[in-house]
Amino acid sequence: MGLKIKDFRDKALSSGIFLINCAASIDPRIVDWDLVKNPPSDKDENILNAKYAISIARKMGAVIFCVWDDILDVNQKMMLILISSLYEIHIE
Repeated sequence: MGLKIKDFRDKALSSGIFLINCAASIDPRIVDWDLVKNPPSDKDENILNAKYAISIARKMGAVIFCVWDDILDVNQKMMLILISSLYEIHIE
């Protein structure tokens, strides 16, 4: 289920799958894969994945500054902050 990205501007991030996989790599039990649309078939499923990725990160205790629009639009600064927050949880 690996999704490779080139950088924080990569449009593949807009599906939310990479962020969900990052969270699952830290705590595999946190993700309910029945709720993940993989692969997403349209923009609405990307939105659901983005909202779910943020929800998971919050549940893990991450500090969240972004909204689902930032994931959908691949706002590279917000993506970096979100992934950094997940990384901080990982190293704790």
